[in-house]
Amino acid sequence: MSRQHDVPLLGRNSSGGPQDNIVHSAGDEELKSDIRFARSAALGERSEDGTEKYRLMDNDVSFSGEIDDEDPQEWHVISDLDSFFQRMYTYYSENGYVCIVVSRVLHLLRIAFTVGFSAILLVYVDWPELQKCSLGEFSCRDVSILVDHPFEHFTTLRVLVLLYLIVFGLYWLWHVFRLAVDLREYSEMKYFFNVQLDIRESDISAVSWSEVVRRTVKIQDRIRLCVVKDKLTVHDIINRTMRKENYLIALLNKDLLDLRIPLPFLRETQLLTKSVEWNLYFAVLDAMFDDDMCLRRSFVENPAALRRRFFVLGIINFILAPFLVVFVLIYFVLKNAEKFHRDPSQIGARGWSPIWLWRFREFNELPHAFERRIARSYKFANLYLRQFPNKLHDITINFFIFIIGSFAAVLIVLGFVNEALLSITIGDRNLWWYIALFGTILALSRGLVARDTEISVSPDTALEKLAIYTRYLPKRWHHRGAARDVRAEFAQMYQYKIITLTAEVLGVLATPLVLWFSLPRSAEALLRFIRDYTVSVEGVGDVCGFALFDFARHGNPHYGSPQDAPKAARSRQGKMEKSFVSFKATYPFWDEGAARSALLASLYADEAAAAATRRPPADADAPPPSSSLPSTAAAAAVPPSDLVLVSTRGSAVPSQLETQILSGGRGDRPADAIVDPMLDPSLDVAESTAARLHTWMGRYYRSHVYLPARAPTASVGARSNTISGLGNVAESTYMDPR
Repeated sequence: MSRQHDVPLLGRNSSGGPQDNIVHSAGDEELKSDIRFARSAALGERSEDGTEKYRLMDNDVSFSGEIDDEDPQEWHVISDLDSFFQRMYTYYSENGYVCIVVSRVLHLLRIAFTVGFSAILLVYVDWPELQKCSLGEFSCRDVSILVDHPFEHFTTLRVLVLLYLIVFGLYWLWHVFRLAVDLREYSEMKYFFNVQLDIRESDISAVSWSEVVRRTVKIQDRIRLCVVKDKLTVHDIINRTMRKENYLIALLNKDLLDLRIPLPFLRETQLLTKSVEWNLYFAVLDAMFDDDMCLRRSFVENPAALRRRFFVLGIINFILAPFLVVFVLIYFVLKNAEKFHRDPSQIGARGWSPIWLWRFREFNELPHAFERRIARSYKFANLYLRQFPNKLHDITINFFIFIIGSFAAVLIVLGFVNEALLSITIGDRNLWWYIALFGTILALSRGLVARDTEISVSPDTALEKLAIYTRYLPKRWHHRGAARDVRAEFAQMYQYKIITLTAEVLGVLATPLVLWFSLPRSAEALLRFIRDYTVSVEGVGDVCGFALFDFARHGNPHYGSPQDAPKAARSRQGKMEKSFVSFKATYPFWDEGAARSALLASLYADEAAAAATRRPPADADAPPPSSSLPSTAAAAAVPPSDLVLVSTRGSAVPSQLETQILSGGRGDRPADAIVDPMLDPSLDVAESTAARLHTWMGRYYRSHVYLPARAPTASVGARSNTISGLGNVAESTYMDPR
C-alpha cells in the first residue's frame, strides 16, 4: 500500500498573532518535491525580489514565503488533515475560541468538583454519627458531622477512596494537559476562520456549516490546503472528519458487533454505553489506521490479536469498574437531580437508546445535524406511544396519588395549625421527613400518568411521520403500527430515560463481560468487513466504502439507486442511499457526478409521474397538465442542478437544488427557496429539502417494491387536518393513488 502524505498549508499573519510551526515529519526527497510543487501552486506569486524561500529542517519539512499583497503571509505545513478538519468542525459547533476555552475550563471544574465532593461524602462525612440525629429533636447538637483526620487510620474503604482520588486526579491532570494543547490548536483555528474564511467569532452562530465548508473548498485554489490533489471537495472534508464514525455506523448497520450482555435474562439486551463506545474506539477504530490514515495490515489480518486486545481491555475495565461506578453514579445524580426536581414529569420521559441513536445516524452526518434531526423525532415518537394508553396503569397510579396526597394534605394542615406537631416522631422519623417523602412520591407519580388531552391519529401515520426524521421504517412495520410486537419493539428502542441512565451506570460493570465474551465472537467478521469495505481514495486515505456513496458496489435499486449491487454488499434499510440524499441536501454545491445524480433523477421522475396523476388544486398554483411534465426517460436525463422539485401538493416548482440551501445563516431561507406549506415552518431549507427528498424515496420504495396501489380514504384526509401542524408532509403523501 502506497504511503499517503497529508501536507496541507495554513496561512499565518507574519505581522501579528501567534505563529506555531506545525510540521510534517518526512525524510524522503519525493515528499520534499511534492511540497515545493505545492507551495509554488498554492502561493502563485513571488516576493518583490522574485525569490521564494524554503526552510528545510533536519527530517522535518516546513517552508516560509511571502506574497505580494497588503497582508504578508507565512505558510506552514499541517501534518494531519483529519485533525485539522475535526478541529475546524469543533470550532464551529462550539461557537468559537472563547466558548471552547470556557467550556473546557468549566469541564475541568466539574470533574474536580465531582471527585472532591464524592471524596467528602465517602470519607469526611461521619455517617454513623449522623444516624444518631434521628433519635430526638435535640440529638444533633453535639454530633460531629465531619471526620477531622480520615486518613490517619487506613481502612479498606479509605484505601479504595485514596486510589479513587489518585485515578481521577491523573485523569484530571490529563484534561489539563489537553486544555493547554487545545488553547494552541484552536488559536490557530481562530486565525484560519478570521482571516482565511473571513468569518469572525461573533458571526459563527449566524453562518451555516455548509457555508463554512463551501469557503474552505474555495480557498484550496488559493492556499492549497491539500497538496496531494488539485481539487478539494466537501466530500473529502467530511470523509476525513468522520472517517472512524462512518465505520462504526456501518458495523452497526450490518449488525456485525455482538454487544449482548452474557447474563441470564439479559442475553438479548445489547449494550452500547459510553464505556463500551470508548473501548470500541480504543480497540478498533483508533488502532486500525496508521499515521497516514491507511489500514494497518497487521491489524485487519489478525483476529486473534483483536480478541486479545478485547480481553486486556476487559481486565482494565474490571479493575477500574469500582471507581468508575462511584464517579458515574455521583455525576449522574448531581447532573439530573435538579432536572427531576424542576420537572418531575421527566421521570416518565422517554428517549432513544444509545445503540439506536448510532443506528439512526447516517454516513457523513455530523453530530450537530444529527442532533437537530433526531430532536424533531421525539414529538412523533411520543405521539405514536400515546395512541396506546395503559388505562389500568393510569387507574392504579391515580389511586396511589389519591392516598398519598391525602396523607400529605393532613400533614400540611397540621403544620399550619401548630408547627411543633411536625416534630412528633413515627418510627424514629418526624413528620417533616414524611412530608418530604410524600411530596417526592407525588411529584414522581404525576409524571407517570398520561395527559388527558392527547392527539388521536393512526399509529401507521405516526410511524410514517416519525420515519421522516429517523429514516427508519422496516418493512415489517408497514400497516402494522398497532400490532403488539411492533409496539414492544418500538418500546425497546424508545426507552424511559431513567432506564437509560441506570444502564449507563450499571453498564460500567457489564462492560468487562461484553469485552470478554461477546465482542471477541465478532472479531473475525468485523475485520473481514473492514478489509472488504475499505476503499483507498487519493488525497483522503482509506475510508468506508458506504461513505463514498458508491452505487456501483453497494447500490440498492429499491431506494432509487441506478445500479444493482449484490444484496450482501448493500447497506440495510437503504442507509447509503438515504445518506446520499441528506448529504446532497446539506451541501448542494457538491458536484456528485453523473452516476450519483441518476438517483436524484429517478426520485424526481417517480414523483413527477405521481404528481401527474393527482387531482390538480383549484387555485392559481395548479400544476401544468400531465403532458407537460417530464417523462421518466426525460427526467433521467436532467442534470442534478436542474432538478425540478415537486411539492407534496403536486405542484411543480422549477428551481436549482443548489439555490435551495445556500443561505447566509443558520435556519435562514433565501428569497427564491421553495417553501412548501405542508412542511414544518421551523425547518431550515436544508432540512425541508432533505425531508422532501426522503419522502419521495419512501414513496419510491413502496411503489416499486411491495405495496399495492390504493387510494386514500376519507378518514385519512380528516386525520391529516388534525395533525397538519405537526409533520413535514401530510398523511396523504404516504397513501398516494398509484
